[in-house]
Amino acid sequence: MLALDTAPSAASAQRPALGRPIAHTERAAGALPLREGLDRIDAAIHEWLIASSIAILRISLGSIFLGFGALKLLGVSPAANLVEATTHILFVGLVPARPS
Repeated sequence: MLALDTAPSAASAQRPALGRPIAHTERAAGALPLREGLDRIDAAIHEWLIASSIAILRISLGSIFLGFGALKLLGVSPAANLVEATTHILFVGLVPARPS
């Protein structure tokens, strides 16, 4: 009868258990510089977003207002029908949908 070796082999002892995160000391030698480089890029993007996000939001909201204003001046506003229907419902027909 064959005796089964129950002691873990050297290769299996070095592998992490499933579901357990790999510690930095267990990573391959080339993985740390890549991680550090990605962390630096992430930090630079984060700093740029902190510095410029308010300006970007202001510009985008302003462009939306300008776009809808231009459509209203041209008479092709997509919100006109919505405003008319909402006014009719809110004021129970007491206020005309179209001003005279």
